[in-house]
Order: sequence, then structure tokens, then C-alpha cells
Amino acid sequence: MAFLEPAAVPPQSWRAGLVPNSARLVVKGVEVGTAVPWHDEMRLHVSVAGECPAEVLALRESMSTGRQQLAIAAHETFVGMWSIDGISTDVASSTFVCYVPRYEGAAFSPLPFDIDFDVEGSPNPTIVHVGSRTSRGPSVRIAPTLRLFARATLMMIDQVDTVSQSFRADAAVELRLRGLASYPNEAHVTQLLGQYGMRPDMLDFLNVSEFQMGPERWQVFGKSFVPGLQDYI
Repeated sequence: MAFLEPAAVPPQSWRAGLVPNSARLVVKGVEVGTAVPWHDEMRLHVSVAGECPAEVLALRESMSTGRQQLAIAAHETFVGMWSIDGISTDVASSTFVCYVPRYEGAAFSPLPFDIDFDVEGSPNPTIVHVGSRTSRGPSVRIAPTLRLFARATLMMIDQVDTVSQSFRADAAVELRLRGLASYPNEAHVTQLLGQYGMRPDMLDFLNVSEFQMGPERWQVFGKSFVPGLQDYI
């Protein structure tokens, strides 16, 4: 297993423009276009100019669990997060081969939104309208980690057991994804979180011996401290 050492090019900050017309769906070495059903050997191939930095290759090799993801922005068809299956690189270009998630129907459908990874002040990738980034060409990068900001409020403690080292209390926990969207759309957020393998019902309390009442959960949008953006709470 390879481990990352401090480097001049942090892997999460690396980005590159796509080679024009290089993004394509391939099955068993044959380009198939997008008007085809999903196949378990289908892969997305995307190429960038130049050699892939060693730090990025090391990050790919150091993943002991899960797969590193490639993030694509401002592309008319393949915006989103793609789990990397392999990378080939030389001086002229680098090609990423990515798994294609299962989809239904007779054709691949692009996401109904774009993702901006460079909104000033936003700690997270931001969902934006398709076509709102026309000044920038398609680009790729190693997918950034989502940043959750947490706040816990202890409403009331009504029982303390010093023998079992436990207590009973009413509490509220808020998890906030700051700057996640430029407009409120629950379905689009659900799709983006799904690409990270996340669902709201995955979040739970640890070391709870008993619930007097099941925890209430809800999701809302809130005004972000980043002008013009929405937080997802």
C-alpha cells in the first residue's frame, strides 16, 4: 500500500481541462455512445492533456477502502462523480477509466444540473443550473470531500445514573452542508449526495441505549453565509 507524503501538488487541488470529445462510454473496448442500456462492463473514459501528477496516482493507490472518485464539471453529458477503475498516463495525456453506475432505460441520461467546485467562499461543491458556467470549459479533478458543519443542542437532562454512567436527555443535532446549492431543489441535492454514497437516513446517534421516542428527522434549505447560495440542513 502506498501512502501520501507532503507534496507540492496536493491531490485534492489538482484539476485539468478535458481533451475535446474525449469523454465517451465504452463496453469491452468499443465506444457505444449514450443511446444504449447499461452494461456491467460499461466504463466512462475521459482524457486530460499531459501526465497525471504522481500525487494523484499515489492517492488512487492509497485507497484501502472504497474507490477514489473523479469529479467532472461543465460537461454537457457527464457531469458528476465517477468512481475510478484505472488511470493510464504518459507525457502526452492521461486517461481515467471510471465505473458507470447502473441506470434504467434504453439510454444514459445526464444529470439535470451542473456542479461548480470553485464558488468563492463555499466549502462544498455547489449545484448550479446547466449552462450557467459557459465561460469555463469542461474540467476534471479528484472529487472533494463534503464538509458537514455540526451543532448539538442539549435541551434538557431529566435523569442521571452515576452507577451506569448514563443519562437521559432531549437533544437536537444540526448537520449543515454549507453552500451546497445555488437554488433549492431537494431532488437535485439527493442526486448529488447519492453520488457520494450518502443518504440522510445514514446519519445516526452512537452509544444510545434507548430512545423514548424515535428521533425526528427532516431536511430543509437555509440561507447561506455565502451570498446567493443555499445551505442544506
